[in-house]
Amino acid sequence: MSASVQPDGSELPSRKPLDGLESGLVQTVVDNMALGRALNAGLDIPGVGTNLVDPAKIMYYGLSFGGIYGTMLMGTDPLFHRGLLSVPGGPIVDIARLSGFRGDLAATLKRSRPNLLNGGPGLDGFTEDLPLRNDPPKVITDPGAAALQELFGASNWYERTGSPETFAPRIRLRPDPAWAGDPKDVAFQTAYGDGTVPNPTAATLYRAGELFDRVVYYRNDKTPTYDSDPHGWLADPSLAGRTSGEQQLGTFLSTGELVNTNPAWLEVPIADPNNLECLHYPDPQTGQQQTRQPFPASGDCPPPPSRP
Repeated sequence: MSASVQPDGSELPSRKPLDGLESGLVQTVVDNMALGRALNAGLDIPGVGTNLVDPAKIMYYGLSFGGIYGTMLMGTDPLFHRGLLSVPGGPIVDIARLSGFRGDLAATLKRSRPNLLNGGPGLDGFTEDLPLRNDPPKVITDPGAAALQELFGASNWYERTGSPETFAPRIRLRPDPAWAGDPKDVAFQTAYGDGTVPNPTAATLYRAGELFDRVVYYRNDKTPTYDSDPHGWLADPSLAGRTSGEQQLGTFLSTGELVNTNPAWLEVPIADPNNLECLHYPDPQTGQQQTRQPFPASGDCPPPPSRP
């Protein structure tokens, strides 16, 4: 499903980085809307039966990119009243620069004229000098970092119309009149130390919609497979939490109940939202390589700074 997001059918960012994912995400949401309406109109299969879909049971779940554009779908379409979104986050540029996709972002920066790879200690040839939300203020020390910050800020601004944190408030905070009297039933799943959609990007989405009470936190650091990227824990048979994640998904879609199917590994809801404000692995801007993913010795995130 994620490949359909790209305008050229590839799984890498478009050569038009300001437009590629924004347009692709919006189009994929529209495609899901069209599918929902086709099912709502009735499904007949020759030799099987007619009216095989109950319109009241048209629901949604998505993983990764499916969770990202699924958040947009749930914040837009009155047809879908129940949905589970697994490991989403945003904005896309922040996902890329803080994750294993950093090299793909570097390839785009290299194509720029002038070349925006500014060196420094950061991995993949660039250093942006951008602190995370709970980090202390940071002084720009690396030449070229200011230009990167301007580019990333402009990209995030441009892509707001196709970025999940824009749509998150529409799910509950500012619902469409079409469903204001029948609130959306949503759940989210996020994994500790996710190396593909980093925890701080998930926090951005949940904070935008005040959705932390609907967030399940998969504590990969407490599982036997702690040294694996837990991003695909809902589907990957090699990860310890898959069975409990799928049980939770099935129960939620069928009953609307968000059940803790494994109290040893799941927080339902997340016990401390602040635990999404750090990466749980070395920040790529520091140049430190991840020897394991997630970084099992990182523990919980430091407490947030006091603000006036």
